[in-house]
Amino acid sequence: MSTIREITYFNSFIVKKLVESNDGAPGGGKAVWPGLPWNPNGYPTFPNLVSTDVYPSGEDDLYMWYIEESRIRGGYNNDQVDLGVRAFTQETTDDELILSNGIIYSGLYNSTTGFNDTNVFSVSESIEKQLDPRYGGIQKLYASDTNLMIFQNDKVSNALVDKDAVYTGDGRAIQTASNLVLGNINQYAGEYGISNNPESFAFKGNRIYFSDKNRGSVMRLSTDGLTEISMYGMRDYFRDKLSVISEEAELSSLLPLTVRAGTYSSGGIGGLIPFPTDSLIVQDLGTGLVSSLELGMQFSSSIYGNSGVYVYSKQNVGGLSGLLTITNNVTGLGGGNTSYTLTEGSGGSPSSGGFTTSRGSDGQGSATLVVVVNSGTVASVTATVAGSAYSAGDVITISTDNIGGIYVPPPGNPQIGFLTITILESNLTSISTTSKRVTFDRTLTLPSGVTPSTEAFSFYKLINDRIVGGYDNYYDNYVISIQDGATGSYDTLSFSDTVNGWTSLWDYKPSFMDTINNIYYSIEGGNVWKHYNESVINNRGYLYGTYYPTSVQLSFNPNSSISKNFNTINYEGTNGWQVDYFLSDTTGPTVIDSQTNNYKDESSSIYSYNEGVYVEGGVTHRVGFDRKENKYVANLINKGVLISGSNENVSFGQPGQVVPGASMSGIKGYFATVKLSTDNTTDLGGLKTLFAVSSNFVKS
Repeated sequence: MSTIREITYFNSFIVKKLVESNDGAPGGGKAVWPGLPWNPNGYPTFPNLVSTDVYPSGEDDLYMWYIEESRIRGGYNNDQVDLGVRAFTQETTDDELILSNGIIYSGLYNSTTGFNDTNVFSVSESIEKQLDPRYGGIQKLYASDTNLMIFQNDKVSNALVDKDAVYTGDGRAIQTASNLVLGNINQYAGEYGISNNPESFAFKGNRIYFSDKNRGSVMRLSTDGLTEISMYGMRDYFRDKLSVISEEAELSSLLPLTVRAGTYSSGGIGGLIPFPTDSLIVQDLGTGLVSSLELGMQFSSSIYGNSGVYVYSKQNVGGLSGLLTITNNVTGLGGGNTSYTLTEGSGGSPSSGGFTTSRGSDGQGSATLVVVVNSGTVASVTATVAGSAYSAGDVITISTDNIGGIYVPPPGNPQIGFLTITILESNLTSISTTSKRVTFDRTLTLPSGVTPSTEAFSFYKLINDRIVGGYDNYYDNYVISIQDGATGSYDTLSFSDTVNGWTSLWDYKPSFMDTINNIYYSIEGGNVWKHYNESVINNRGYLYGTYYPTSVQLSFNPNSSISKNFNTINYEGTNGWQVDYFLSDTTGPTVIDSQTNNYKDESSSIYSYNEGVYVEGGVTHRVGFDRKENKYVANLINKGVLISGSNENVSFGQPGQVVPGASMSGIKGYFATVKLSTDNTTDLGGLKTLFAVSSNFVKS
């Protein structure tokens, strides 16, 4: 709509549309002056037609416009406000545009002065940096000293921060101060990147470590540039392991669990398992699957379908034991000093002779509490019958009517109060191995006529292959864990700069790991684990609560061109080591009994010093290692010929060799591979040392 107005104030007025103060209903709004109070001091008086009065009926057209002064304070020949530049852009498409190779940054943040422009992205300033799109998207940013390290899929670069580079005539760069947030971006030599695995990143000091799956490499970035540390004796290993790491998410196998049997109610009253609820007890009926339940899993069932409900937390389930913690006591109890025995869920109400539990009282196994009342208040509450389905955080409610009642002088009416008890983890006993209490990320409702205990809840998750990296400051090692999400298999290794080599394989699968304040931590299943905790006695080899024997595999290859007969094995160290196997080199394809296989000699396993002891006729003998002058020694007894790649043995000897019979001793070959490990009985979890391993041999 347009209108014509005669301009009388120095020919310097413009016509603009009125801003209404209500929903814009005809005749119902009031004129407002944007940004200023009505008729502000120091400004010309507003025109009469623009008032705060309600629009007169039928004159909405007249009141839809107001006059705005275009000169500063309306002064004669004062500076006039120009129309200025109009913001205008023509979009050919409104689709989302993702610039994965670009950086944009906001205004400054200064915690000292309280200045905060982190929500300001001024288009008038140069706030963008674009990297070469050929090298893929930016996966990781890391600030090192006064530079910003940028990790793309296939390239590593660094950007100068708060400075720029000026180049001399001969091409040398000189860093100068600059008002630029990010200066020049310089690429490190070599086309290596972090692929799509920023989780492999770790650092200590000026050394940065990461994996490059696309090139089958593990890298170190230091002051000397990029180094492929997977080349140090492990090139083939990492090439093969990293090649099978997938970047696509996969659906895990379903984890079928059932809900604990009980009576369910949409009202959630008394002794019933309440609905709506955000928590249920799930069980596996002895299959052991409940131990595989993880945080973040989603569930589906015939009730809810693939509802997008996730496991938020899980808790142990067990019975009650010992003295319980009172969170809301009561006073003024009658009945004198006495004790009361109450049973779970009696009558389905806390005022019906028993007690109830906040997250369900039905099907608990009928726990029994003894409540001791002394001087009108509750002195203690003790569980005497455990029950079976309680978890930390459950709240027990007991009516005061069941423990003497609150005394009220006649003719007063009886009063009911409630004693409450919060169950702690320390109150639980006989922790179930087949049940867990699961809390979800939202509340579940119960459809009419449905009983959850008859439904199967199948838990699942989207899984990704991962390459997790972290720095172990205790041993000064970079640790990398290559994890196959679909199969659950993993390889966790550590690299030492001291020896420039890969030193150990580990038996733990972390979801995250790093060093904080000189202490190495890892996270598994939502739990934080502290490694190398010397305050706990005999905890070596225990990882995430499970004991793993420590093992060492090595090779004997003296006089490599001579075929040898290895007769003994000896080691210097502490008691508790055993030999798992002692194998010769393979023969290559050989025909025995019309079958072609690779064969190698194998010795019988050798018991540790303690496990190999037995007494016969009052004399102590050792079938494994014996100790001579604090050195442990044992003979090698030939077990037979092992088919390579299997656990199957064939008869002694091979074609073309002398067959001496079952008394043959020693292992024949050019070289031998031996594996020693800690046993399962000698000072379990204690310190074990191994300084040297040797073998006596003769020319074959």
